[in-house]
Amino acid sequence: MDEAIIITFRGNQQIETASLEAVIGVRRSSALAFWKEDISTINALYIPKLDEIFRLYYKKEGFYDANITHKIDEKGIHFFIEEHRFIKINSVEIESDFEIEDVVLLEKGTRFRAKAFSEMKEGIKKKLLKEGLCSYKLNTKAFIDLEKQSAKILIKLQKGKVCHFGKITIDGTPNISDDVILSRLHFKENEAFNLYKIKESYESLYDRRIEHFRQRDFFRELGL
Repeated sequence: MDEAIIITFRGNQQIETASLEAVIGVRRSSALAFWKEDISTINALYIPKLDEIFRLYYKKEGFYDANITHKIDEKGIHFFIEEHRFIKINSVEIESDFEIEDVVLLEKGTRFRAKAFSEMKEGIKKKLLKEGLCSYKLNTKAFIDLEKQSAKILIKLQKGKVCHFGKITIDGTPNISDDVILSRLHFKENEAFNLYKIKESYESLYDRRIEHFRQRDFFRELGL
């Protein structure tokens, strides 16, 4: 059986202990067992990798100069964290022929986070697809200045033309007729591309398949 060792954190101010614990999947004592001490434990086999894991996590959270050390004693493994300054966004420049300000949530003066940067890109793409724009040119960059502890965000977008649904073909549905499948689609050939219509069609088709197989099983039970 793998040995569990108690883990503690000291010095972290901006990053919550719960977030650090979630990164490595610590085990906490049950909240229902109120007579037990509130402790967190980790598999001892993970110890050699923990320093690097936390350094990478802090870097993704914008703390490029974070200093992370640990010591081990009879009570467990204890991490000591010096977060130092975080990378601050000093500018967000947008060159776009399509309105995207509502999904660009990175703001000047806030901490740069790699996850937020990725989510911003995905948000832009989803908004474009929602409007049927699937041939866009999107270029997003984050220029990190380690000396100044700052980041410059640059977003360039050309929306392109509206895409349309092409010819619809149906394959691999021997138990359900093509007409039934077509009746469940929320889009038609030559209509403007719409991501949500694809999602609605998928959900409609999935429900129809469940209904079909339930009916088939019902009639089978009746011997028909």
